[in-house]
Amino acid sequence: MPTSDLLTLLANTTITQGLERADLETLLQHATVETVSQGWIVLAEGQHGEALYLVLSGHLKVMLLALDHKDHPNRVQDIQLSTLKPGDCFGEYSLIDLEPASASVIAAEPIELLKITGKNFQTVAAHNDRLAKIVYCNLLRILVRRLRKKDQELDLNLDVLE
Repeated sequence: MPTSDLLTLLANTTITQGLERADLETLLQHATVETVSQGWIVLAEGQHGEALYLVLSGHLKVMLLALDHKDHPNRVQDIQLSTLKPGDCFGEYSLIDLEPASASVIAAEPIELLKITGKNFQTVAAHNDRLAKIVYCNLLRILVRRLRKKDQELDLNLDVLE
């Protein structure tokens, strides 16, 4: 994907909303573009997340897999939590709390991702307070939006049980 297209896509995503062109160029200098085949597990539940990913093209499934998980031995089926589309990000939980991934992310089709390693992101953030503040604030908005959505889903499930 040409740099101008990447800059346009970055300028229109939630995680980079409010950044200036120079900020976006800085992020791109510290990122790589990866192409992934359908079915590839980009991030596995329990794996230490090493990067923040931005979906450039294609769709991914966020899953809890029915594997022989020592932490979840009673999980008997795969559970799809959500679908990610171009402009969405993942890996942000581990970027923030340095804990292992809480779910698996699997390519539903061939995809392109922008990958910024945690180390590279921390380097950029350490040298640009304004960029860091904007991205972390945007991440907080994304996480709160996801939490509200899960609260609504839980509320709907409780209504069905009553």
